[in-house]
Amino acid sequence: MDKQESKKKICITGGHLSPAVAVIEEIKARKKPWDIVFVGRAKTSHLNANQSEDKSLVEKMGIPFIAIHAGRFSRFFSLHSFFELFLIPVGFIESFVFCLREKPDCIVSFGGYVGLPVVKAGWLLGIPTIIHEQTHVLGLANKIASEFADKIVLTFPDARMQKDTRVSVVGLPLRAAFLHPPKKISFPIPADKPILYVTGGTTGAASMNDLIFPIIHSFVHTYTVIHQTGQKSYAKALTVLDTISKEEKNSYIPMEYIESGDVAWILRHAHLVIGRSGANTVAEVAAVRKPAVFIPLPWGSHQEQRRNATWYASIGGDVTIVDQPKTSSEQLEKIIVEALQSQGKTSEVTRDEGTVTATAAIVQSIASLM
Repeated sequence: MDKQESKKKICITGGHLSPAVAVIEEIKARKKPWDIVFVGRAKTSHLNANQSEDKSLVEKMGIPFIAIHAGRFSRFFSLHSFFELFLIPVGFIESFVFCLREKPDCIVSFGGYVGLPVVKAGWLLGIPTIIHEQTHVLGLANKIASEFADKIVLTFPDARMQKDTRVSVVGLPLRAAFLHPPKKISFPIPADKPILYVTGGTTGAASMNDLIFPIIHSFVHTYTVIHQTGQKSYAKALTVLDTISKEEKNSYIPMEYIESGDVAWILRHAHLVIGRSGANTVAEVAAVRKPAVFIPLPWGSHQEQRRNATWYASIGGDVTIVDQPKTSSEQLEKIIVEALQSQGKTSEVTRDEGTVTATAAIVQSIASLM
């Protein structure tokens, strides 16, 4: 620890939890004399009483969690979207009160509507702010937040921002558990079958899961299917599990959420990855060079998930991209079978030094502002 470095307080916020946690781990690993507080959403949504993964994971790390009720803009009008608009000023007031009370020395936002009011409140109070964008194009919240940020760090180069002196391209931070995976998975799986890993990301993907559930039976005889379902689809996954024969029941493993160490182990041992193509999922798959069938979120702004998938293809990844609205369960089954039949041996796993640089670069950016 640098003896000249004084005690500081860092506020970390935003909607992209995985890179945020990666940076928290890097700060702890460097033994920085910084207190960390996390501002986020306590519930999965304003209409859902379930505790968010953000709150659960951050508190497990021993980091104080401050909940705010941030709202967001919606492209579709409904009673719920009207309620979200009402929460926008509420979230800003709560963020302003937080900044006055906690007096953070720096705010680091990882995008999303939760981070925006915190960044704006920090700007009004003269608190240095950094924002990180994990996709190819700034999301709406980060686009607005960029007007108030002191530094902007990107995962991918953006030609439209190349003249902005606040901008640096650092890559996407990945968690320490992914870079140093455990030797064993923490839950039992069959030892004699190759693994298919199905994931919609940490929150799951209900519409994608509905496409996959009807074809689970087609694969459990030959493969172990590990399925990260998210909260919304878990109950339905259990009904699928009930219909599988006793002999093959242990070959379908649905889980609401899978810890990062287990995800790291699964990715390194998976025969094929099937799922959404969020930035974090694609970065992890690319780091271990695994073949994948990606089903981009159909209604994502700027089609960023499709861009993530095509990026992996552009660097030589073995990837099939599926257009969900035009694909039935039967068609998806054929696509998966073809992907399994056509793939060669998986590439040797190597440490992705770029992800290490990303976390270090963000920590260095924080230090430079204080």
